[in-house]
Amino acid sequence: YTSSDYVNVKALATNGFVKNWMGFNWIVSTRLLAPAQDQISCLAMTNRAIGLQMNRDISVRVAEDPSISFAWRIYAFGTWGAVRVEDEQIVHWHLADTL
Repeated sequence: YTSSDYVNVKALATNGFVKNWMGFNWIVSTRLLAPAQDQISCLAMTNRAIGLQMNRDISVRVAEDPSISFAWRIYAFGTWGAVRVEDEQIVHWHLADTL
């Protein structure tokens, strides 16, 4: 993954990591938990593991704003969130932190 000998993608030269490899979309995160010394807690999941929860659909307002010389102001809002749907689609494991 970290060597261009094993990965035939030019992304290593541009940003230092590969987005797609071994069928996974890799998301770089600095928020991984450390359950013990020299360990990192990691997650892998399929598309069916996470669902979209919509508490309120999108609402839009368009009006003139007198505070900015009556320019048109567009305001959009909604309430969404991610929710775990199927626990069987998530894999959790601890890896050795060798860096």
